[in-house]
Amino acid sequence: METLRPAFNDIRSRIEELSAMRQKPGESVRITSSRQAAETILMPAVKRLMADYPEVKIEISIDQRFVDLVAERYDAGVRLGESVEKDMIAVKIGPEMRMAVAGSPEYFERHPRR
Repeated sequence: METLRPAFNDIRSRIEELSAMRQKPGESVRITSSRQAAETILMPAVKRLMADYPEVKIEISIDQRFVDLVAERYDAGVRLGESVEKDMIAVKIGPEMRMAVAGSPEYFERHPRR
């Protein structure tokens, strides 16, 4: 037991270090988002995060296309709606939002629903 005690102490110490790392975000976070999601959901959340963790660098790329998060090395993607690639995990981060299309009767006569 005396021979193994230093190894067990080292393992315990390493596990405690890893646990402490889970309590705070990393040094930088890369996020891709649509403009609408960034303005309504992401930016308010980022402001709160920056107040709590001013040392974290946050990079936000606003893009309407769906990107391959892994290939383009993003930590997360934020979009409105439920379109998610089959190998990704979706987590709700904002309230339910209702959207409506508004226009004059003349506009809808010229542009009927398809």
